[in-house]
Order: sequence, then C-alpha cells, then structure tokens
Amino acid sequence: MQGKGNMIAVFGGSFLTLIVYKLLNSNGVFLGFLPAVLVWFGCYWLIKAVPINLQTNEGIQMKTKGTFSSMLAPILIISCACFVAAEAHADWLTFRNTQFNFRFVYPSDWRIGTPRGPNVRGTINAPQSSPFANCSIVVRQLPETAKLTQREINRNIDSEVWSKKDWVGILSPKFSDATIYEVKKIKVDNQPAQFATTLYPYETIQGKIYLKSINFITMTPGYFWHFGCGAGGSSQSEAQKNFQLWEPTFLRIVSSFVFER
Repeated sequence: MQGKGNMIAVFGGSFLTLIVYKLLNSNGVFLGFLPAVLVWFGCYWLIKAVPINLQTNEGIQMKTKGTFSSMLAPILIISCACFVAAEAHADWLTFRNTQFNFRFVYPSDWRIGTPRGPNVRGTINAPQSSPFANCSIVVRQLPETAKLTQREINRNIDSEVWSKKDWVGILSPKFSDATIYEVKKIKVDNQPAQFATTLYPYETIQGKIYLKSINFITMTPGYFWHFGCGAGGSSQSEAQKNFQLWEPTFLRIVSSFVFER
C-alpha cells in the first residue's frame, strides 16, 4: 500500500513541478537545478500529506497520511521560493534616477545608453551581440495635473481602459502609424497605469526599422511618465521574432519600476 502512495506522490510531484517550471519560465525566471529539486520534493511530500484511500487485495480500505511530510513540504516550498527570488535578480543591476526619484532593475550584461531627447530620463541597451532591444523612460512636465492630488489622478487613469485611438494620439506624432496590439489597465508600484503593446516603423540612416514594444503610461502631480521596452528588426516579422525573444526580460524590467518618494 505504501508503494502505491509513493507512486502517486512521485507522479503528482513531477506534474506540479512541471507546472511551476512553466509558470516561472513564462515570466522570465529560470528555475535552476537545486530550486527544481526543492520544488519536486516539496510537491512530493505535500501530496503524501494528503489523506488517500487505497483498496487492498483483501478489500480493506486504508488511509495513508504522512505526518512528517505535512511539516516538511512547507519548509521545502518556502526554501525554494527564497532560492528562486534570489536567483531571479542575482545578476541584475539597479538603474536609479535621483532627479525624478525612480528606479528599476536590468540585466547585468545590458548597458546604460545616452538618452536621446530632452525628456528621456534613462535608456538601457541590450548587448551588441544580441538582437536589438532597449528600454527608455520619458518623464515630462504636465502642467494640467500640477494642482491635482495623486488620488484624483489615479481615479482618472483607472476610470477606463484607453482605446487604441487614445494611444495613437498620446504617442509622438512621428509614431502616428503605430499598430496597437493590446491595451489594458495595470498597476505600477501599486499605482494605476495604462498598458499597451505597440509596433511602429521609423526611419534611420540605415533604412526603415520596425520596433515592437511594451509600454506603460502613468501620471503624478505635474508629470507624465512613459516607460517602454522594445525589440527591433528590419522587417515586421523580424521585429516580432526579436520581441518574443526579449519579452520575458522586458516584463521583468518594467514590473520592477518603483517610485522612490
């Protein structure tokens, strides 16, 4: 009977570990060998802690329950969470702007670039040996919100999802032919913001480049904030391909944004 219970725990633990791996990987977090082992054992003992009715050859029902496993499973799972959290940003650096008081993290092999434009407050670029990708944050004055409280601004931003037409109007006129793929409301540092995925072409000395990016926009009293991360290519298909490669990294960078009030 113990053998059947162990087999259920083995297969169940493997299945739950696979689910955890897929969820983490889809969010750009790589589950290393040791955390994966901890996840598996945690799931294994967690399943063993669940009462299971087993039918014996003599027709007698037996109920299995692991007392030790009920104590061990949470310890292993919490330990794994600590390993994963530490591993997720262990090799990342912090970009900090003391003038506008914000920060975010980025991969250690990315480099801080020279901001282009009067309102660009920070730019980071992927390694030159990788497909083109960068992130930039724009902070500009917005006099019409200077006398509003943050609560009033939040209420306006959170009132409804901006339409694709709204996004085209908000973006710079040189991106008026942008294609908007997704729009939704999100929270940035627990503050309401608008989110969109965009694709637009722009002209360079080398020719036309396409850039697909994720963007969020929010506001504070007197200021407009736009943070975007994008991947480029010489064609729409190449831009799409590079975007898929970098999207997990983009999401981690953007989601790490913090106002340092």
